[in-house]
Parts: sequence; structure tokens; C-alpha cells
Amino acid sequence: MTVAEDPSEDEVRAELDARLARRRGRWGARTSAYFHLDRLHLLDASVVRRVETRIETTRDEPGDPGLAERPVYDVLDEYEVDPRDVRRGEPLDLVKRDTVSKRACACGNGLRQCPACDGMTYRPCEPARPCPVCAGVSPCTQYLAHGGKPGRTARPPKARRPVRPEERVTCAACGTPDSACGGCQGWGNVRCQTCQGRGARSVHDLHLQGDRQVQDVRWPR
Repeated sequence: MTVAEDPSEDEVRAELDARLARRRGRWGARTSAYFHLDRLHLLDASVVRRVETRIETTRDEPGDPGLAERPVYDVLDEYEVDPRDVRRGEPLDLVKRDTVSKRACACGNGLRQCPACDGMTYRPCEPARPCPVCAGVSPCTQYLAHGGKPGRTARPPKARRPVRPEERVTCAACGTPDSACGGCQGWGNVRCQTCQGRGARSVHDLHLQGDRQVQDVRWPR
């Protein structure tokens, strides 16, 4: 269909003068100069084109998602999209007919045992570690003269960083001056920095959490 160009103002006034001349008795001696002309659009519209991409995939979702309100299709390329169902820039999720299947999760009634602690909520840890300065080999030079090697404390001391590792301090086990390692004060072991001597590490301290799922629903997108 060919759309004619809009007439010019002179053409419009000429046509108006001819019409007024035929009805001069009713309108008197008026001409087109008496009237003010305005252009009004009878139709103002625009055409919007959108590029559509259709993809068919399989999706797994935990729980029991509601699919009753999702559109159902048989052949993806033959599905007619209602413009009212599509918002600009948002995808439209469809469900292929007779493909939704539910399967039980292997988690054991919605719970999985934590792989970090085997369900104990903590992991055992050695409360004492060898002194990093003397390696527990020579914590005190006089321990044989004081009844044997020093015993272990209920809670090993914190490790120290002596200015000069070769310098000796007073032994906390036997009290001999200038005989003990400056890192462990003669005990040979120091407190574990991971568990702080508690003998156990919490799962939360390790930033590990078990997975929690109810069930999986397998359905195509």
C-alpha cells in the first residue's frame, strides 16, 4: 500500500476556498484566511522488533517447585508466544509436556553427614606441638640433673619468638637459670595455634558446613 504525501498548507487552503465558494450563502464572504490550520495525526504508532532465542535444556531443582502455572509445550519451535506473557528483557520458562520427574535425594531424609567431622561437630587436634625453636630436642640443658625430662603441663604454653634463639632462659619445669629454650621455656612442646590447646577443632572454626537438601525435581527448561 502506497501512502500519499501530506498536502501542503497552500493546497489545503485552496481546497478550503473552493468549498467555501460553493457555500457562500451560508458562510458569507469568508475565505481560508479566516481559519487557523493545525495538523493532527490520525495514527501515531511504532514497530518494535525483537530477536528471540529458544533453548531446550534439563534442569534439576531441590524441593518441590510449583510448575502448574508455567506454560506447557510439545514442540519448542511450534510454541506461539503471547506478547502479554513476555516482559521486556526477561526470559519465559516453559515446561515440556510429560517430562517432569521426581526422584529421591541420596541425602537421607534431607540431611547429609558433614564430611569434615563425620557428624561429631568437631575434629580432634593435638593440643601440643613441638617447639619451633628447639624442636623438642633440647628444651632444657639441665633436665637430667633434676629428675629426668620435664613432665607435660595440662595446657602447653604459647610459643614465643626469642630475639636470639640461642639465648637460654630460666626453665619453667626445673627452675634452672639460663638452661631452657626461649621458645618453650623448657617444656619442649608449645600450644597448638589451631585449637589453642583445647584438643579439638570446631567445624565452624574450619568454615565447613554440611549440605542440606530435601529432594530434587528434574524438569526441562
